[in-house]
Amino acid sequence: MTPGTTWSVFTKPWPTLAAPELASVVHAMGLTAVELPVRPGCAVEPEHAADALPRYAAELAEHGVVISSVAADPTEAVLAGCRAAGVDLVRMMARIDGDHRAGIATWHRRLDALVEPVARYGVAVGLQPHEGPYVPTALAMMELLDPLPSKGFGLVWDAGHEGLGGDDPRRSIDATYERILQVNLKNARWVPTDLTDAAGQPRRRPEWVAGGEGSCDWGVVLHHLARHGYGGPFCLPAEYSAEQADVSRLVRDDHALARSLFH
Repeated sequence: MTPGTTWSVFTKPWPTLAAPELASVVHAMGLTAVELPVRPGCAVEPEHAADALPRYAAELAEHGVVISSVAADPTEAVLAGCRAAGVDLVRMMARIDGDHRAGIATWHRRLDALVEPVARYGVAVGLQPHEGPYVPTALAMMELLDPLPSKGFGLVWDAGHEGLGGDDPRRSIDATYERILQVNLKNARWVPTDLTDAAGQPRRRPEWVAGGEGSCDWGVVLHHLARHGYGGPFCLPAEYSAEQADVSRLVRDDHALARSLFH
């Protein structure tokens, strides 16, 4: 395992906890870093992020937890809050509704408009693939990233969505490695639903499972990242489909599995 590698947990399951309570949850999972959602209804909301994020970060730090990244729309207030809080990464996704080419063009314009504020605040934007009405895989995401400066814009490589997309993770990592800012370690598999499509075939949905159970082989991913010399951050997104899942236990187990495979 690379010395000094950061392991964080995405705290979406605990969105409104005060900093001391959240720190207690994080420590119970054996972690000391978080990816914080900065979204409406969360402990830190986007419109107040410039002031609220550094205050929340300082409270977490008093209890031994750091914010390694935030999940948010990179507005001016969010970027200002990140700089003041010492957070250097904003993770976001690229939703495309309707025509794909038109959607990509819209995203190019939006991302071009972020180049100046991203450089001014010194906070990077990490684009994460996602199944459904989004850019779905790391290889597809490079269509958005290629024209952008590498200093401020990169990829959040996500094991779960790569598995759902069916790409070979070694090929995906090789092709995108220079732009990877963070690696998300979650896992999923497609399962049938009771619904059918226009051809009468069963529709599928993703089922989010423990790290060793899904479509993406974490062993292949982590061994290949280690071969590249990856020393960047990992995030455990704490996403599981099981009803009343013991999220904290599953995160602890996934963390232990990932660390054992990263060599």
